[in-house]
Amino acid sequence: MKVTIQKRIEVEEIPEQILEKAEEILDSLQDEVFIALKHLCNQVDKNRGNLEATTRHLSDLESVRVGLQDIIDNFEDLSNFMAGYQNVLSQLETPQVVAPTPAPSPSPDIHPGLAEKVAELQKQHEKLQELTETEEGGEQ
Repeated sequence: MKVTIQKRIEVEEIPEQILEKAEEILDSLQDEVFIALKHLCNQVDKNRGNLEATTRHLSDLESVRVGLQDIIDNFEDLSNFMAGYQNVLSQLETPQVVAPTPAPSPSPDIHPGLAEKVAELQKQHEKLQELTETEEGGEQ
């Protein structure tokens, strides 16, 4: 059974994590798979025609296959990691513009007379603007 584990790291640390995962894969390729396959080839060549040895080789080959599957799983993890990093970078490059949401207008049912008071304040504001403009025009 395979599970996905998520962890939080700083964006600056992601390339280092990717390199570590790639090194882990490289180490697995060099140590486990390459050496095991080379050894298997040598043993098959050495024990040609030997049924008991061939049975052992089949078991060894299954172990190599399991090791390869682990490497494939590591590649999948690395691929998912890279895709996540690509997603983060694209989000950082594209500024996220959030449209301001207008404040909901109060319901007249909740505040009786509020609409009239707001209209009255708007009229007073307009009168003040007219007076200010008139005074500024007279001073020039």
